[in-house]
Amino acid sequence: MKTDNREFFERLGDLFYSLAVDRSIKPIEFSELKMIISKDWMSQPQDSDLPIPENVHLMFVEMDTLKATDVPSTEAFYNFASFYGLHPEIFTTELMDRIKETAKCINAFFPPDSPYKNNHMGDLILLFQKKKNIANY
Repeated sequence: MKTDNREFFERLGDLFYSLAVDRSIKPIEFSELKMIISKDWMSQPQDSDLPIPENVHLMFVEMDTLKATDVPSTEAFYNFASFYGLHPEIFTTELMDRIKETAKCINAFFPPDSPYKNNHMGDLILLFQKKKNIANY
């Protein structure tokens, strides 16, 4: 199955949103989350007129939509995991390392509110180790 750039970055938005919600991110901290993501994903050509690259913008729009509709972290992570399961071929080792690095930064910046909440960081590591979708997730 073929995928497009837009869907890929929207699903990344799902993943990063789910990780932040797991950490009980407060509404006021959402701008810090976007700064963390921007640091790792802003690769804009020098001659571009866009203030924010389209790929980052797509992630942010998806995250804003999820936040506005109060989507649970489990549902957002499932959206990413399902996409990964359908398109594992686009996830190179370098891309998975980049995603994990951003995920680690999110986890490090936002302390856990409760040790009993979801921790989709562990699920992400398992997903990438198995190189296939998590069964019955």
